Amino acid sequence: RCQNMTELLEITSKALNKQSVVFAHENNNTAQNYIYKTQMADDAYKTQIADECTTETQKNNNTYMGRVTSSPDTYPNTMPQTTFIPQKKSNKLPIILTIVITVCVMVALGSVMFVIFSLDKNDDNYKEQATTETTATESTTTIATTTELQTIVMKDYAYSSISVAKSELEGLGLNVKIKKVFDENIDTNYVISQYPPAGAEVTANSNVTLTISKGEDICPFDYSQKIVVKSDGSFVLKEWKNGKFRDIFECSCTTGSEGIGQSNEHTSVTPEGTFKLGFVFTNSYTGENVNTYNVDIHTIIVSETNSRYYNQIFDDRYISAVSEPIGEEILNGQYNHMIFIEHNGDGYTTGDARYGSAITICGCNGPIRPTYGCIDISASNMNTLLSKLDYSKNPVIEIKG
Repeated sequence: RCQNMTELLEITSKALNKQSVVFAHENNNTAQNYIYKTQMADDAYKTQIADECTTETQKNNNTYMGRVTSSPDTYPNTMPQTTFIPQKKSNKLPIILTIVITVCVMVALGSVMFVIFSLDKNDDNYKEQATTETTATESTTTIATTTELQTIVMKDYAYSSISVAKSELEGLGLNVKIKKVFDENIDTNYVISQYPPAGAEVTANSNVTLTISKGEDICPFDYSQKIVVKSDGSFVLKEWKNGKFRDIFECSCTTGSEGIGQSNEHTSVTPEGTFKLGFVFTNSYTGENVNTYNVDIHTIIVSETNSRYYNQIFDDRYISAVSEPIGEEILNGQYNHMIFIEHNGDGYTTGDARYGSAITICGCNGPIRPTYGCIDISASNMNTLLSKLDYSKNPVIEIKG
């Protein structure tokens, strides 16, 4: 038995050193058996050793609780080998720390959720407030705009230049639209008329239309009226207006029984091409818009190819030749009026015998039928045509096959 703690420590140290040598040479099974025997030490012996060492143990704050074994060679088998198991310190601190950390995490998560919910709610409130403010602002703006609109009394801009009128109107906050037309009485780029008219009251942003002159509508051709005849029987009077030829009258017609093409005295072909309109043969028409030739029973057009007066207008009392008795045809009521086509002379000069004679537009009092080369329309259509023709426009006829 140990007399004091120092002796106990020396004995324990020797035993441990020797035991380590034994463990190093024994196989694994022997070591396990040895440990098992040591752990089966007598409880009474452990109690006795513990009692004797109590005094020394209390003096040492850092009590060493070790494992003491004795070699079988040194101590008898009656002295059991003892293993001292270290006392476990209290493990409550980690548990407390875990609880505290868990609580903190939960509190933090709750705080985050609360902040997010508050932000969403504030955002909704902000949107509602913004919408309300926008609506209020728009209402206020509308009211202010309506209040600020001023009444403008239109002045008369007729004969003003387009630049002056447009600049002044736009300066008043008006929207200016320009419409250009031909007008031979108003200089180019000057105001002809306006809408709203002078004296009318308008407000800012109203539309104002200015009609501006493009000057005289000058036709690029030496004629501004033309009759277009086609082989399909169409007959159209056109007049140059606003930059192009526009239809002003149309009707049906008949042409030569052999069609449209190169005519001569011995065929029933209507001559193809563009020709000037000549005299209007009549005994009743009094209009001043065309050149008329008042016929009588003796008025003829020479059609004898060997005559030096071929395709000329003559009085049959002064010439003996084959001819077309146009005076007789009008006076007996076959036609009401006839328009001479200058396809082969103007009626006063000798024509070329190769191209035929007496080609006219005839106003038939009866049904219209294919001809020997003339163009026939009804008598009523002839009257309408004469009312629209204007020889100051140098009318022509275009005959197309």
